[in-house]
Amino acid sequence: MAIITKYLFFFLPLFILSCKSNQQKGDTFYFGGNIVTMEDDFPQVDALVLKDGKILFVGNRKEADPYIGENTKQIDLKGKTLLPGFIDAHGHINSRAGMEQAIDYLQVHTVPLIQYPIFKRLY
Repeated sequence: MAIITKYLFFFLPLFILSCKSNQQKGDTFYFGGNIVTMEDDFPQVDALVLKDGKILFVGNRKEADPYIGENTKQIDLKGKTLLPGFIDAHGHINSRAGMEQAIDYLQVHTVPLIQYPIFKRLY
C-alpha cells in the first residue's frame, strides 16, 4: 500500500499537469447587449461565441470564459441587439421595385443591371 501511495503522489501531479483542455476556443465573442435567441430555454442571453461561422456557445458571460482564447475577437455590443442565426432566404425585390416608382426589372438578368436603375434614381 505504501508503494502505491508513493507512486500516486509522484505520478498524479504529472498526469494532471499533462492534461490539456479539449474545450474549443471561439473565433468571435459577442457581449454587452441584448442577444435574442428565440429559444424557449434561453430567449435572451448575455454572451454568444462563434467558431467557424457557427454558434459554439450561448449563455451568460461568465460561462463563456472557457470558450474565449487569446485569439478570440471580442465585440462589445454596447447595448445594441443581436439576432444570431437569422438569414433572409428570400426577398421581394420586384414588389419593392414597384413601390419605388415602378422600376422595370423584368428585362434584366444580372445583378448589375438590377442595381443600375436604383443607383441612377438615387444619385
